[in-house]
Amino acid sequence: MPRTIIRQMDELGRIVIPRDYRNALAWKTETKVAIQLDGNKMVLSAEPSLCFLCGGKEKLREVKDKYICEACIKELSGEQAE
Repeated sequence: MPRTIIRQMDELGRIVIPRDYRNALAWKTETKVAIQLDGNKMVLSAEPSLCFLCGGKEKLREVKDKYICEACIKELSGEQAE
């Protein structure tokens, strides 16, 4: 799979993400994509959905390619969750 593909935006600013890339990331049509600016780059990533420990959706942090909520982080560290 090539690492760089050039695509032209349409008049509404849309581009198509190549199928090979979507398949490699297991992105489906219902995948929500987070868009972030990092200097002069745009970063696309699947929206983090759930804490892998409790299933929570709020205050998620990425830890070694998994998402964990702040309440679980506090519980694991022995602190009281708010």
